[in-house]
Amino acid sequence: MKQSNENGKGMFIENLTKKMDKDIANSFSDQQLRALEDILTCNSNRLHSIDFRHTLRIWNRSYYYVVLAGADHRSLTRNQKHALRRMEIMFLVILSTSITLCGLLLAYLIKSALGIDLLPNQSIGLWEWFKRKF
Repeated sequence: MKQSNENGKGMFIENLTKKMDKDIANSFSDQQLRALEDILTCNSNRLHSIDFRHTLRIWNRSYYYVVLAGADHRSLTRNQKHALRRMEIMFLVILSTSITLCGLLLAYLIKSALGIDLLPNQSIGLWEWFKRKF
């Protein structure tokens, strides 16, 4: 809830206009001042599907953290689009490499569990380690 002073203006608007030149402060309408207050005090929480704000008190200090998440409606510059594309490609390469390595590991463990010996007298010790751990 917004606090208001004797003029009906909120404390935020009062503090904002105190920092301005008197002529500039008087040139704003009440509607413009309310719009500034909404923008500058982040009263547009509805833009985030997840908006979690909390303060932690540890000894004599307070720490705050904010978790915001939602759809990104900003338009990207050309450089940002190229950087995003490179990051997507890098992510896909890392993901596909990880999935391939996990698949190979699983195939090796299944092969070893079934007792299939492709190279006699050759072992990397992975099956023995796996049996000890599990």
